[in-house]
Amino acid sequence: MPNFKAQIRVKNKDEDRDKVINIKIRISHKHKTRYIKTAYYLHPYQFDNKSGKVIGRYHTNASFLNIELANIINGYERKMIELGPKVHYMSINNLGSYLKETGSGITFKEFGDSIVKRLKENDKVQYALSIEQTINKVDSFCSRVPFSFDIIDKFWLDDFENHCRKEGNGVNTIALHMRNIRKLYNDAIDKNYARLDLYPFRKYKIKSEGTRHRTLDDDLLAFIFTCQPVKNNERIAVDMFRLSFYLVGMNYKDILFATAGDMNHGRLNYIRNKTKRAYNIKIEPEALKIIRRYKGRKYLLCFIERKIKRTLKKNRTTIPYRDMVSNYSKLLKRLVRENKYDDSISSYYARHTWATIAHKIGIEKDVIRMALGHGQRTVTDIYINYDIEKIDVANRMVIDYVNSLSVNI
Repeated sequence: MPNFKAQIRVKNKDEDRDKVINIKIRISHKHKTRYIKTAYYLHPYQFDNKSGKVIGRYHTNASFLNIELANIINGYERKMIELGPKVHYMSINNLGSYLKETGSGITFKEFGDSIVKRLKENDKVQYALSIEQTINKVDSFCSRVPFSFDIIDKFWLDDFENHCRKEGNGVNTIALHMRNIRKLYNDAIDKNYARLDLYPFRKYKIKSEGTRHRTLDDDLLAFIFTCQPVKNNERIAVDMFRLSFYLVGMNYKDILFATAGDMNHGRLNYIRNKTKRAYNIKIEPEALKIIRRYKGRKYLLCFIERKIKRTLKKNRTTIPYRDMVSNYSKLLKRLVRENKYDDSISSYYARHTWATIAHKIGIEKDVIRMALGHGQRTVTDIYINYDIEKIDVANRMVIDYVNSLSVNI
C-alpha cells in the first residue's frame, strides 16, 4: 500500500524561511515519490516535516490544520482501499493522477477578486481599488502563492504587518490593509469560505495613529493664489487647485465630471461622488473666472471632454480621469518645489486648508461641518436657505482671507 505524509519542501532553509510554502502530501509507492498540493500554505518554521504536522506554538490554527491534513490523507487511504489489488499495478504517476486535490475550494485572492468585481459593478470604484491594492500587497507578501483563509491567524497578520513596515508603509496605511483583510475575512465567513471559530481579529488588534493635517501655511497659500505660471499645463494645475478651494474643497473628480447644467443662477449643484451627498455652492467671482477660462460644452470644464474623445478613439470604455488628477498634483508639486517651498501638497489640501482657515477666522464648527458635508445633518438640511446663506458667508470670508494674504506679499 502507498504511504502518505504531509510535507513542506524547502530548497534553501535560510532563503525560504520568510516565504510561505505549500503543504504537500507526499505519496511513497514502489520506492518512488510524488507530491500533491493542498490548499494550505505556511512558513517552513511553522511545520515539522518529521511528524508531518503544523507546530502549535507557531500557528494558532495548528489543531484545525492538522485535522484537515489528516482528513486529506484519510481520504487518499480510502481511495486506495477502493482500488484494492489494482493499486499494486499502478505506477506512481498514474496513482498521483488518480488522486484529487482537496481544499477549501477558493483562495484568498480568488475571493478578494470576486469582491472587487462586485464593488466595481456597484460603482464603488474607490473602495474596490483600495481592496485591490491590499490583495496585491498580500499576493506580494506570499510570493504570488495562493492560499486559503484558514492559514490567516495572529502570527500571519503579525508577519504581514512587519512585511508592510519593511516596505516603508506607515501605521495608517498598514491599518487600511488590515481593515480590508478583515472585511474580506468577514465576507468569507458569510459565504462559508472561512470559519468563524478561527477568526484571527479577536487576538490581533489593528493599530492606527492620528492623520497628519493636510493644511498649507499662509506663505505657500499666498504663493499658489498669486503665482502666474508660464507653462500652460502648470497654469491648469494651479487653477484646478484654486477652483477646488473656491468651491469649498470640491473634489477634483467632481469638478471634472460636473456638467454645464449643474450651474444654475450663479450656484453649482452637484452630488459628491465619494459620499453621494448633495451640495449647493455659490460660485464666487474668483471661481467663475476660472470656469469661463476653461468652459466646456457639455461639462463645466473642457478637460474631461477632450479625454472622452481620446478614449472613444481608442475604443476604450473607462475614462482615465485618475491620470489627470495625478498629473495635476505632480505639476503642482514641481512648481512649488522649484520655488523653494515644501512640496507636500495634493488636491486634498484644498479641502483641509479651507476648513482650517474657516476655523481660524472664527466660523462656527457647525457651519464648517455643513459646508463640508460632515456631521449628523441630513442631505435635506443643506438646502435650507438659512444654512445655505451661512455657508455662502463663510466661503466668502475664507476667500477674502486668502486675498488679503496676496495683498500683503
